[in-house]
Amino acid sequence: MMNSLLGVAFKDVRSTGTIDNVSVTILSTDDGTHFHNLACNVTPGKDQTPD
Repeated sequence: MMNSLLGVAFKDVRSTGTIDNVSVTILSTDDGTHFHNLACNVTPGKDQTPD
């Protein structure tokens, strides 16, 4: 779903691999039609470094 919003062709959707079930992906749009990726497959606790 997210790859289709980012304009990835259906035949290439799996080319970027899968995401973790507990991960967060953030997309941004200015017009509700064209999206860009701000963060992909970020797993809270796993991808964060302690302060």
